[in-house]
Amino acid sequence: MINTTPWYQWVWPWIGLGGAIVIIILLFCTNFLRRNLNITRWRDPAWLAWALTAAYLIHNTEEYGIDLTGALYNFPTTMSKMLNTGASVGGNPPADFFTAVNISMFWIASPIAAVLARKGHKVFAVGMAGEELLNAFSHIVPFFIGRGYNSGALSAIVIFLPLSLWTFYSCFGKGKLKYVTMWLVVGTGAFSHLFLMASIIMFTHGLIGSQILVLLQIINACLALFLWWLIENVDGKRFVQIKY
Repeated sequence: MINTTPWYQWVWPWIGLGGAIVIIILLFCTNFLRRNLNITRWRDPAWLAWALTAAYLIHNTEEYGIDLTGALYNFPTTMSKMLNTGASVGGNPPADFFTAVNISMFWIASPIAAVLARKGHKVFAVGMAGEELLNAFSHIVPFFIGRGYNSGALSAIVIFLPLSLWTFYSCFGKGKLKYVTMWLVVGTGAFSHLFLMASIIMFTHGLIGSQILVLLQIINACLALFLWWLIENVDGKRFVQIKY
């Protein structure tokens, strides 16, 4: 992996970490990313949307920068071992697959959702919480069933799980978003992960090539945005009747 991975694959996680640091400074040192100054920032859905974006950029650094064991760019190796993709017909997914997954979803879709959240779009404010909750379990379950540490498990346990659960607690319930909306958001996160796994399975079975595999990850990010929009706009009174 080290000898065949292009240089830019080693760089992008650290650029994302720089972006996370900038977002964190804006989150905690300014009111720039807040929508409602009459409530604590920790209960402001728009502020939480940006916090969720920063959280994933930090998570990427553990997966593709340096992990807890000191290994560099180790998540592709971790995934290969977990799914045994190296022994498949198609082989391991290319490095561009991992870049496409994360750049399209967490550098583009997540900030777009946060911007829309600040404009008052309620479901976009919590959409990433569903993605991060599902991703957290994908790291935590293998760890707790005895497969040991995997790249990304630390940030999944320490950041993803508490932040996503806090977002659900803060944004859903009486006088807030309805619980049916929460389950739809979690369902969207599940759909994104199933779509991702389905594309990997198709690739490893030789049903699609690497270019289609990369394209599907971009489509997956677009689908997440579309589904959040759909939840908010189809029968909106039933799901998201709230002002904030």
